Amino acid sequence: MTFWLLPRRRWRQQNVPTLDKVNRPDKRCGGQMASAAEYVLVDSAACSPVRTRGGCASCAEVCPAGAVQMASAAPTVSDQCFGCGRCAAACPVGALAVKGFGEATDSSPRGERVFVECVRVPMGRAIAGAIRVPCLGGLTVPHLLALRLAAGAAAVVLMDRGWCGQCAAGRGDAMPARDSLAKVRDLLARLGLPSAFVPRLQRSPLNPALRDDSAARSGVSRRGLFRRLGASGAGAPSRTPVAPVSTDAAPVVRAQLRQLALLRRLSDLHGGIPVERLLPSVSVSDACCDTGACAAHCPTGALQRWQGETAQGLSFTARHCLECGRCVRACPDKALRIEAGREGSADTECAVVTSHPLSRCRQCGAEAPGLDADENCPRCHHGVAMLRTLMSAHPLGRASSKPASQPQERECHEHA
Repeated sequence: MTFWLLPRRRWRQQNVPTLDKVNRPDKRCGGQMASAAEYVLVDSAACSPVRTRGGCASCAEVCPAGAVQMASAAPTVSDQCFGCGRCAAACPVGALAVKGFGEATDSSPRGERVFVECVRVPMGRAIAGAIRVPCLGGLTVPHLLALRLAAGAAAVVLMDRGWCGQCAAGRGDAMPARDSLAKVRDLLARLGLPSAFVPRLQRSPLNPALRDDSAARSGVSRRGLFRRLGASGAGAPSRTPVAPVSTDAAPVVRAQLRQLALLRRLSDLHGGIPVERLLPSVSVSDACCDTGACAAHCPTGALQRWQGETAQGLSFTARHCLECGRCVRACPDKALRIEAGREGSADTECAVVTSHPLSRCRQCGAEAPGLDADENCPRCHHGVAMLRTLMSAHPLGRASSKPASQPQERECHEHA
């Protein structure tokens, strides 16, 4: 009998340079997904700067199943994953994507309201024609902005069935979508759009016994979220194009740039103020010693150090700023402050925030700002201070103070 040895086929990731399927499962089960971890994609290039500079673990902290673990390269997801998407909603840079929350451009029937239902609501009890998502808590701010844009003049309504607090994906939270809704409400209010334009919750409780938890594990097609949309609600134009984000942009800022593009389109269509007025500004007081700690902790590079021949300092790119506050907390001089809203343009290059003249250090000879009275740079200043402290504690250092005390000792003996 002859046996043929066939080479093993090894799976290779193709055409996905930055997105990694975490814990990719074996799919030899009749073509069906064999693991819930198949739902989650992680953009490690976007995740890494936030984790290494800011110690971010938002996805792991919010996961109701405890399925997200922080590994060295990127978060990993275990088979306990519900596919609820709450990790993606918590990620500050959009590094996580969960199946069932994708955008589509299919045309939709006209109507005065667009409803969004949790997929756990049985079809017979859900509002006819409603968009069904794995969990309302998985709707990110860009998802809600895109939904608002696609709905045209129609109202956007998220249905609260009253059972999120008892649902495993809710983890005791009565409405996990509340944070994202609050952020969208604030953004649209700052744009000057009417409150009726903001996506809202409508409470219409159902019996918790009707909840179908298995429906979330089955997944929703990538076109499911906006299948019935396309910006044709209530007389709105059928297409609302949004300028694509440049592929040259760093992965860590692409979600932020996408959000700004959505806000700009919403403002243009509905008469809001220029989106540039929403961008933050940074102010630095004279207490700044130019240590660079703030820039080192900025996850997106919005705050960076620059250096010229005669000066160095900080530069700031407003459109890349997440307003996370890490730079403020990292500043040892408490000299930094972030303010919401600024005048200017998001399309301009980074602006210089501080400029410190450079001088040559007397000790090391390096060009540095902020020399002390002895013409030492901050590093040498600390080094000299530490050396003096060590010498004062050493026996040889203490011996130098003995001669000064001897005359007093002799005088005491003479009067004794």
